[in-house]
Amino acid sequence: MQIVEIDEDLQLIEKALRKFLRTTYVNDNIFRVRLGVRAEYFLKNILPILLENKILTEVEYQGSGIKKLKLSVPFEKLIMH
Repeated sequence: MQIVEIDEDLQLIEKALRKFLRTTYVNDNIFRVRLGVRAEYFLKNILPILLENKILTEVEYQGSGIKKLKLSVPFEKLIMH
């Protein structure tokens, strides 16, 4: 029997990206609510990687200091088998 260890960062990414199943755009505040105490880590360490690799794209937003993000690739391509 093989034991599979799931990376904590991957679990965090999956939890954050699941929000895009129901909506096109997500404000960074939604990530703060969804991810709780891990939100700061996600926003500072993981989000820049997702943006750099064009998995998420920042959308111009008129709000004050809020980032609005959209998924740049089809969700089906992100699902790992």
